[in-house]
Amino acid sequence: MNSKLIVITIRFQNPSDMHLDEKSFGSDLQKSVAELGGRCVAKFSKETLTVFIQGLDVTAIRPLLQAYEECAMKHNRRLTVLLSEQEAPQGFALPDEYSGPGAIRREKLTKKLLFGLPAGVFVVSNLYPKGRSAFAEKMGAPDSRLDAWKRAVASGAAQCLCQVMEDPDDFIKAAFPRPGLRL
Repeated sequence: MNSKLIVITIRFQNPSDMHLDEKSFGSDLQKSVAELGGRCVAKFSKETLTVFIQGLDVTAIRPLLQAYEECAMKHNRRLTVLLSEQEAPQGFALPDEYSGPGAIRREKLTKKLLFGLPAGVFVVSNLYPKGRSAFAEKMGAPDSRLDAWKRAVASGAAQCLCQVMEDPDDFIKAAFPRPGLRL
């Protein structure tokens, strides 16, 4: 594994602009880096996306980042982007999957996923009938999951893309988007 660690920090200065979804960019970047043979962890907190990449050279990352920056400029979105490369400690390897604070996690809402989540996390479907998420709940104790799964199925959110998050503010933003937003 390459001992270099690339750190990208993107600060969003006008978060009310919905043309760019920073969490989707973080999720897509994780997939792109994996396809190129590297490891990537993306975290989002307080309007800042922080991405850690290992196993790739900066020259492989720049085109991926440049496409996002160009899209931001096209939509007059102000970003502050910092890219640095540092030496990783001996034997350090990014995890294959990160689930700590600020983790960007988007996947199909399945029964296995719902029953495997820790209590206290939020699940928000990416279906938005009537201006709010079809299924948006805080996960309770394991014995409450069957009822939650039944609600997810009834809402039409089962087997559809969802977000899993820990921050209550992120939950509110995702579950109840601003009026007029077309998803």
